Amino acid sequence: MGATYTSAGGSAVVGEKDRVTYKPQGAVVSSPGSGKTTTVYIPITNPSTQQDPLTKVSVECKGTAASATDLVVYFGNTSAYSDTVPNGSQDFDLVPNKFQLQADAKPYGIDVSMDVSFTSDTGTFEIYSVTLQFGSP
Repeated sequence: MGATYTSAGGSAVVGEKDRVTYKPQGAVVSSPGSGKTTTVYIPITNPSTQQDPLTKVSVECKGTAASATDLVVYFGNTSAYSDTVPNGSQDFDLVPNKFQLQADAKPYGIDVSMDVSFTSDTGTFEIYSVTLQFGSP
């Protein structure tokens, strides 16, 4: 059986009220100040099957004087996967080398949190989509 994907568009991004704005392509996170970091959250529904482990996290994004630095995937209140982002100022994929949990069969969804660091007071970080892959293609 192939991989199962579940995702959210950038308009689902939640963060500090004054920091996140929306446009048709997704969300724009504005800088809280040079050298500062803010956290955004992306809610994602459970995949149609809960039998396969999380095998990839893909983020479509673009940073201007900003980059994603850390990402955590939560199943309910359980941290299922966390990693540092090596080049988070552009689209990136994270591939867990150790699959900690499978998708939860309970009816609650999945949350992805992402820390975004800024190197300028005028930096922006655009988020277009976040996709989780379960199982192998």
